[in-house]
Amino acid sequence: MKEKSTHIEEEARSLLSAYGVTLHDIRSEKIQTTSPIVAPRSGVITKKAITVGDVVAVQQTLYEVADLSQVWLDIAIYDKDLPRVKEGQIATFVSDSLPGKPFTGPISYIRPSTGDNTRTFLARVILKNPGLLLKPGMFGQVRIQEPAFAGQTFVPEESVQTYGKEVFVFIDLGGARYRKQHIQLGKKVEGGFLVESGVSAGDRVVTQGSFNLKAAVLKSQFAEED
Repeated sequence: MKEKSTHIEEEARSLLSAYGVTLHDIRSEKIQTTSPIVAPRSGVITKKAITVGDVVAVQQTLYEVADLSQVWLDIAIYDKDLPRVKEGQIATFVSDSLPGKPFTGPISYIRPSTGDNTRTFLARVILKNPGLLLKPGMFGQVRIQEPAFAGQTFVPEESVQTYGKEVFVFIDLGGARYRKQHIQLGKKVEGGFLVESGVSAGDRVVTQGSFNLKAAVLKSQFAEED
């Protein structure tokens, strides 16, 4: 009888220790009413499926914990736009609740079928979420950067200057020397323009400081006219 009692005690201790509970005196009439729940990973509780007094089963999910340091952005793509969307393109998302705060990431997945009756495809972007500002269920606007077309040169928007009908950039010749170069702009894409003519791939185009160079050129022109 004593051997059986000892066996039951050890079995009870082992079972309770799996839940982080230490039973100091198995013969005590005091019953532990709490049992700690240890999360398997760090994150934010996004769903709670239990209330005080509920009876739970071993296989039941009590809480859902999500790591929101990165979030998925699902983009609805109409079938007419699908040929223009490719994996690897950069998408910029601005939430309706966070105006002026853009989040950028590459398209990592495009669902091969609509999957529902909306006739829209799904493109997925992985966004970094500093400060956990993005929350599940947010809506907003997305801009997808179109890839540059073969045979055309891209210039950043800040490098392009205009004066009257002139459209030009400044080429860095080295040694603090610059050349004003007229260009013909093509399609506007995310962050700049494709160029029809005037510059070629490999030309060193001034970006930051381009406006200052324009001001210096105009100042010299006005001085000559005077």
